[in-house]
Formats: sequence, structure tokens, C-alpha cells
Amino acid sequence: MGKALKVSERDPAVAAVVLWSVAKELAQHTQHCDSLLRALEGTQKCLRALEADPGLRSAKGSQAAWTARSLVKTALECDLALARLLSASAKERSASEYTAALCRYLGIEQGALDEIGRLRDPLAMSGRAAQVAAAIPRKFAKPEDVAQAVEAMEEVASAQLAFSASAADNQLAQRGLATHFLRYSFALEKELPDAAFQALLAAASAFRWLGHDYFGNECAMLIIARHMDQPAARTHVATAIVASLRASDPVRARVLLENYNSACTDPWSQFLAEFTARSSNADVAWLSSDAWREWDNVLLRSPDEDRHILELVEALLTLLLEHYSWYASSSPASHHG
Repeated sequence: MGKALKVSERDPAVAAVVLWSVAKELAQHTQHCDSLLRALEGTQKCLRALEADPGLRSAKGSQAAWTARSLVKTALECDLALARLLSASAKERSASEYTAALCRYLGIEQGALDEIGRLRDPLAMSGRAAQVAAAIPRKFAKPEDVAQAVEAMEEVASAQLAFSASAADNQLAQRGLATHFLRYSFALEKELPDAAFQALLAAASAFRWLGHDYFGNECAMLIIARHMDQPAARTHVATAIVASLRASDPVRARVLLENYNSACTDPWSQFLAEFTARSSNADVAWLSSDAWREWDNVLLRSPDEDRHILELVEALLTLLLEHYSWYASSSPASHHG
């Protein structure tokens, strides 16, 4: 490593090969040592020189020859490795390295992430993220490059949110959410619906972790619009509707139900739509005498595979109806299964 560092300015192509090999070897044995830090920083410096001057990428008389693709791929791996190494001892620098690594790899400005994050609303964030994803200069023609990009965005988003310490107004929290939505839009553009769905669920969880339950529930609108063919979609939509009602937000619940029921006709969603309307109208007579009776009918008309959704809804009903009827204390959960 010492010899490679000495020739790094004169012959960065060779030095980068040696230093990156040393860094990977050291990383197998330790995650906290000055030698590993020096190797990663040395590799990073060499790779930056090769990016700036393509003429340096082939060293005469050596086996070190860097293609544009191998250079970009290795630069990302090195940048992320450095960010991970610094995460325990220098969190501020680590967060900066994470963000810079992703922006360099994708070829976007850091301000683009910040612009997405400032929008807050999931629908607006998704729309702006789609524009940013479409403008990424790299084409990611190979499946392995697409996979690397998706994985990198997932790691960077998770790190940014972790460094934010769950402070919702923290810039890192906003960047973490923005990165999740960028991953979502990027995966959609690359026709990876499963990866897009997972990115959307991660964004919804991040909103709730940051105390923005309303926006977490709002993510269900995107699920309804684009991802109802996913096996877990109905459960996540039901969870968002139940969470909205539990949070005394019937307006959000009604909007979700209207959108969901326009495409689906599940008995539980139709019942919740009626329940929401009755609650908004303060129909105490229905809530006290007819709500559980109609729920019994929902249980009888629902297939067994809906049981986890039915249990989720029934838990909410038990909570909300206990003030109206003694029958809530002996809810009809036993009727279903």
C-alpha cells in the first residue's frame, strides 16, 4: 500500500488497482483501522483522477486498464465502503459521503434530492422523483448495473434516515425519503415492479417512523393506483385505512376507500366505507345496534385468505365501537375460522 500511495499521482491506474485490492483484503479482517481508511481514501483519490482524465486509465506496460463502466462501478463501491467505515466515528462525514456517492454514481445534483424531499407529500414526491429518474444521464443497460443502483439507493436512504435521529425536519431525513422515492421511480422506469413496491413500502415506514403518519397512510394512494397486483397490496391498503380511522382522520380514510372501491369490491372495504360515513354523520343508532350485525355478514361473505385483513379491521371496530355497544366485548371474531 505504501508503494502504491507513492506512485498514485504519477500512475493512478496501477495505484488504484493495488489500493482497492488492499482495501478489500483489509475489510475482510477489520472495519476499524487507519490502514483501511488510508487504502479507501487513496483508492478514491486515484479513481477521481481517472474520472477527470480518461487518458490516465490505461497504464503502459501494466494490466491496469479501466473502462468507463468498471471505473464508475468501483468508485461507487469504494465510496460506500468509506461511508460505512466512517459511520461509527464520523457520522457527519459519513452522511456526506453517502449522499455524494449516490449523486456521483447517478450523475445528479444533490439539490435534486433536496428538492424532492422538500415536497413532503408522497404523490408530489413521486412525481418529481420520476422526473429526476428520467433525467439520469447513465442508461444502466445491464441488469447487474440496475441492481447495483437499486441496492445503492436503498443503503443510502437507510443511512440518511438513521443519521437523522428520527427528526422529521432534519435535512438528512428529507434526503432519505427523497432517495426512497427516487429508488421507487427508478425501479418503475426499469420495469421492476417488485423493487418499486418495496421502495414505496420503505418510504411509508420512514414517514411513520418520522412521525408523519398522515403521509405514511397517503402512500397507499400510490399502491392503489399502480401496485394492486402485488400480493401484499391489499393488506397495506387496509392498514392505511385502519390507521387513518384510528387517528381520527375519516377524510383520509374516505378518500382511500373511494379510490380502492373504484377498482375492488372487497366486503371489508365496502363495510368500512359505510362505517366511515355513519361515523361522520354521528349515526349513533347504527353504531350501537347495527354495526356488528353487518360486520357478521362481512365475515360470512369473505374468503379465508382475507382473514388477516378481517382481523385488522375487527380490532379497529372493537376499539371504536366499545363506547356504543356491550356487544363489542364479545366481538364475532370467533365466527370467522
